[in-house]
Amino acid sequence: PGKSKTVDVVNVMLRVTKSLLDIRLHMGRKSVLDLAATSFSIDVMNNPRGLWKKPTIRMVGKGLSGHLNDFEQQVFSLDELRFEDVLRHATSDELATYQEKIDSEPHNERNALVSDINGRPLLNGIGLHLGGTLRVIVPPMLHLGEVIEDVSINAKTMFMALRQAGLQKPQAPRKYQLMTIAASIPFADGSLLEPLKEEEGLAGNGSAECFDMLRLSIEELNLSVERLTPPSCTQTRLNELDEDKRRQYDYGPVVQGGDTLLTIRHAVCLLHPLTIATPLAVLDDFAYAGLFMLAGLDPNTPGLVERPPFGFLFNCHHKTVAELSSPNDLPPHSPCGCQYGVMLTSCSANPKMFFDGAVSCAGMDGSYGMVVLDSLPALVEIIKRLQPPPSPTSAPAGQMGWWDNLRFLIHGDIRLCVERLCFRFLLDTPARYDWSILLQCRDYVLDHSTGGLDVSMADATLTVPGLP
Repeated sequence: PGKSKTVDVVNVMLRVTKSLLDIRLHMGRKSVLDLAATSFSIDVMNNPRGLWKKPTIRMVGKGLSGHLNDFEQQVFSLDELRFEDVLRHATSDELATYQEKIDSEPHNERNALVSDINGRPLLNGIGLHLGGTLRVIVPPMLHLGEVIEDVSINAKTMFMALRQAGLQKPQAPRKYQLMTIAASIPFADGSLLEPLKEEEGLAGNGSAECFDMLRLSIEELNLSVERLTPPSCTQTRLNELDEDKRRQYDYGPVVQGGDTLLTIRHAVCLLHPLTIATPLAVLDDFAYAGLFMLAGLDPNTPGLVERPPFGFLFNCHHKTVAELSSPNDLPPHSPCGCQYGVMLTSCSANPKMFFDGAVSCAGMDGSYGMVVLDSLPALVEIIKRLQPPPSPTSAPAGQMGWWDNLRFLIHGDIRLCVERLCFRFLLDTPARYDWSILLQCRDYVLDHSTGGLDVSMADATLTVPGLP
């Protein structure tokens, strides 16, 4: 093996303790995050032998909280955050797993691995631990989808601007990065809020009280993803899972996901006006094992509709959220806010989700009924606020139903196994949950594959109130 070059290694360590860290982050054209933390540390460590350029990054934060776009309502709070991004040499077992999957195309260029200066393959390990309690709240007037879109476009624009200005080195031919991802959350609690109506007791008092339209609580979530499959094999597998067999498609250039294991010890979902006694869904010992990937068609795929480019502007001065949203209504002596920008072109093909695995659950309990129907319109509006808006260059189209959207989004084969299943259709208010049609069974199995659906269960009983 060749010898490593002599390099100057610079390491950075930042510590903020026993004080309050308060930062305002301009994440996009109209999106501002106010982040606070009681303590925060970051370590950036380069390889001491100079075998690769990418540094190891470790971050630890405690007592974190955040506000979005000057909303008074806190958007999230977290007791502890631990993150690491580590580059290391791949083990012999990891390389063997990769090599044994290369069969028909052993010399395909896209299967070349990212390596150090001596040619030894590298693996990128990413770890995320959200300790304590994670609390997420989405206020009624916050359009979270617009924030997500703003941040996404902002990141694309920054890299494009760097390339156009000649400040970023041209990228070498892409090689495949072996990767493992691990995440854990001991407890998470999220709420989608809606304002209380006048008939609910707040008429005329000017109160801005809200209630939980949808609430989800999760205990002991663990996620691991392995990306040890050659890209050529991934392309073949995605084509097998896609129902469109008219031709062999190329997905990418970015394909996210891999061999996934997701476990949740306990989860509860509540939808107004359901209560903890009759929740929308309860899961015990949930697990998914198998393939999960998110990929779209390559932008160069023949037949895709070409979209014209659109401009994305930056402001040269930091401003408040109100000023960013209404640049034409600024007072005469306000910061000039000169705008700079680049042209972006979005892909016309939306990404697809591919599954090939099994879901297991020790217990599943669900409730539904006519009392829930009144909440569905408000829930649909909330879901729209969580989705990014359509692209400025997208062609106008009629609204698609949720079933058509689901069929386009989800592809592949999946098997659901539930040891104990209980579902009740409420015939009265949630308080009278005993007045319901009740279905109970064990060993419930649902098999879904392209063009087929099989269902089986054992010891099923159906109880209808009022019948002898």
